[in-house]
Amino acid sequence: MKSWIFWILAGLGAYLAYGAWFRDESSRERDIPPLGMEPSTPGEKGGAAAGVAESPPAPPRGRTLLDDWRDAVARGDRGAAQALGDRILGEASGSPDAVLVPLERGREKLRAFRAAGRGAEGLQLAQEARLLLTPALFEESVAAEERASLRKALAELADEVLFSPRHVEGADFSHTVRRGDTLDQLCKKLFRERGTRVEPGLICEINGIKRPQDLQAGAVIKVPLGEASVVVTKREFRLYFLQGGAYVREFAVGLGRAGLTPEATFVIEDKMINPDWYPRPGVKIPYGDPGNILGSRWLGFRDTEQFRGFGIHGTKDPSSIGREESSGCVRMHQEDVERLFSWVPVGTTVRIQR
Repeated sequence: MKSWIFWILAGLGAYLAYGAWFRDESSRERDIPPLGMEPSTPGEKGGAAAGVAESPPAPPRGRTLLDDWRDAVARGDRGAAQALGDRILGEASGSPDAVLVPLERGREKLRAFRAAGRGAEGLQLAQEARLLLTPALFEESVAAEERASLRKALAELADEVLFSPRHVEGADFSHTVRRGDTLDQLCKKLFRERGTRVEPGLICEINGIKRPQDLQAGAVIKVPLGEASVVVTKREFRLYFLQGGAYVREFAVGLGRAGLTPEATFVIEDKMINPDWYPRPGVKIPYGDPGNILGSRWLGFRDTEQFRGFGIHGTKDPSSIGREESSGCVRMHQEDVERLFSWVPVGTTVRIQR
């Protein structure tokens, strides 16, 4: 496993979330259950002394830093837990230990959000939980049952933070539509200047606008911050759409037979509506022909030295979703690929992993 999770957390400012978590004593409500999740099982009592703030001593022979961190969490010793957690993140960013620390902190944010409610403070906690918990979805060291709980919790958090009219500091900004504005122009220029890469379809869904052309002058719209990205997990036959590094939605997919879907990172280079299919050089099967397997949408990947001709597309065979039946491309249900198509800008990164 690579240090991808650590760098995502660092880049998204997770350390700011860590500080807030340990500063707010009231955020730890032991009688409030997590959203579908139980805390990690604490290890044997012992480990770092209470009140340790920095430079925790090395664990006794036979124990690990993770054992001591779990003990500190179980005791409620925030100083020791923070110091040990930061040391784990710094020294073991390529190991499962580096996943468990932000995962536990994300759980704390969930509990605190439930306690605080849907005011500004609560929504800020919800956004911090999204950023901390999303990377755990893609780690094999996290049990399948836990990932299922995470997916449920993250879908609820996306509804609260993203698909709602409420503003969340650091997650979105507001724009007042001027006469002559179009969503396509705003997404390509003004919104990118504000630090976001987003398509009109996602703006419409967030703001309850039926069609991009229905945008009205004077309307105040909510615009999410950050880059769009996609992660496909082959072992689960799932595709995840993220915005700003946080979970937005997931979709079931079909994959290549005999493992033909490559485990690699791609960039979406072209988007086509009602695409023709070129199964081999010099052969064209037009859209609408019964032999065209691509469905109504094509999201084509930029070719690499190793892989050519891959992409995401629809299918006329819904039974192939959740199975390995394609020639290597990622297949989606028609309604799902049309939704994703409206959300994903050209240039979006697609990571395919086991």
